[in-house]
Amino acid sequence: MEEDQFKINLAITIGGDGTILYAVQQFQNRQVPPLFTIAQGTLGFLCQYGIQEAPNELKRITNKIMVQKEIEVQQKMRLKLKLFNKQEEKPIEKFNVLNEIVIYRDGNQTMILDLYLNNKFFTTVKGDGLILNTPTGSTAYALSSGGSIIQPTLKAISIVPISPHSLSFRPIVLSYDVEIKIQLSKDSRVAGKISGDGQKDIYLNHNQFIILKISNYSAPVICDKEGQNQLQFFHSWMDKLKILLKWNANFA
Repeated sequence: MEEDQFKINLAITIGGDGTILYAVQQFQNRQVPPLFTIAQGTLGFLCQYGIQEAPNELKRITNKIMVQKEIEVQQKMRLKLKLFNKQEEKPIEKFNVLNEIVIYRDGNQTMILDLYLNNKFFTTVKGDGLILNTPTGSTAYALSSGGSIIQPTLKAISIVPISPHSLSFRPIVLSYDVEIKIQLSKDSRVAGKISGDGQKDIYLNHNQFIILKISNYSAPVICDKEGQNQLQFFHSWMDKLKILLKWNANFA
């Protein structure tokens, strides 16, 4: 029940990154409760605790919560999408995502999109689609499409093209407070689909547009480890890039 969300003050995930995305998706109309993330999946890049250390760390953290002692969390920004029918003021669909919004073609022909930033026309996009991602999502689908890796503590929105019909369309990183509007160009002969964190799919037709901006509801991931400070947490992220994602790995 949706009203039961407000009774939850701690969420525990056991699995991989997909498990975290699923858990966060359940909290659409409120702040996500602190997430204690245990790696027991295929990758676990977003997870902060191993299965062996989890019981002792969880006990220590719940004790801190019980006595209202501050715990270290990393506030992960989310994006909020609103889908509108043209000439209407109220959105017909809205939801928050932790990783990314993907707009992709609903057919075999090239999709053409008009992209606006802060109410000013920016460019026309021709290709298979667009990825609009958070720093958390920069190591997911956006990374596979040539996007930049963004330090997770930053607040930013990245726009990454999917197979663009241009040699010069490079990914671009914007400030978190930019409002993005996207609609199908009148010249586009194919409609679009919109995917949120790979879990929610809706259609985009020529009579609609979307507005995307930072969500008011972030996702706090617990990164409180005994004997570890914020600098060491940053070092841990660096290690994950090299070990889990094989960043800059040599062939030899």
